Amino acid sequence: MLLTDVESRTPVLVARTNGRAILTGDGGGNPKLDYLRTHDPLKEGDRILTSGDGGVLPRGLPVGVAVKGLDGGWRVALDADAAPIDFVQILLFKDFTQLLQPKALEPSVLPPTATGAPVAAPTPVAQTPVAQAPVAQVPFAKNPAAKTGPVKAPAKPAAASH
Repeated sequence: MLLTDVESRTPVLVARTNGRAILTGDGGGNPKLDYLRTHDPLKEGDRILTSGDGGVLPRGLPVGVAVKGLDGGWRVALDADAAPIDFVQILLFKDFTQLLQPKALEPSVLPPTATGAPVAAPTPVAQTPVAQAPVAQVPFAKNPAAKTGPVKAPAKPAAASH
């Protein structure tokens, strides 16, 4: 997705102040800087980089420079040029440890909603590993003696006559 796409929302940072913002595409050439959080005021020409927040893009990729828009808001003049693309780089980013702490992944127990009575906290259950018997790896082979086709019911024996 392009940074200028109206559906694009990219977390970025200001290199000079480490301030955070969301780069919001609006279909124009210079996307908007929304939700800017910084203690120091933004200055024209400040470098804008990817922040790494959200885990989609790594931190520190150059995006562009801050410029004042005609509407008085902050925008980013992108580093990318409008020439046809002849080189693409694929980023294999797999470090999602910054998103959640291991404690956040543990299931939480909520009290039942039927009564207003307080519920005691559940006692933790120790999990012990279950030993499993080794499974033999057997290659699949067809039995040449086996017949293929629909299964037929066995013929009924003829009734004995007296």
